[in-house]
Amino acid sequence: MIEPMDGYKVIRESGVAMTSPEGSSMLAALFGDAVGPDDVEVFPFELAATSVLTPHRHTSDMAAWVTEGRMAFGFGEGFADRIELGPGDLIWLRAGEDHAEEVVGHERATMVVAYITRFETEPA
Repeated sequence: MIEPMDGYKVIRESGVAMTSPEGSSMLAALFGDAVGPDDVEVFPFELAATSVLTPHRHTSDMAAWVTEGRMAFGFGEGFADRIELGPGDLIWLRAGEDHAEEVVGHERATMVVAYITRFETEPA
């Protein structure tokens, strides 16, 4: 199920792997039809238990699939709008969307991240 939001979208329990044909179709829908599978870069990202990332933004649209553990993303005033994601959930972030991230619980979290233009991370 897709939860539409202004600067981000959440897809709960997508049931597809990012690197599968279905995952490629989902990424094309998120990034736009002009993007082909060869245009998307994908990399794994791991955070240790209880990790907290300071508020930041990215210079390119990006998508992240949670593959293990639980993550929380904060948005809005004081990052109080909190979205928790678990395995199989995906979040798409528009370039420039200020957010904070943290691992929920006492286990590491892993994600697979995709982007179409190499991005930088800047402080929010």
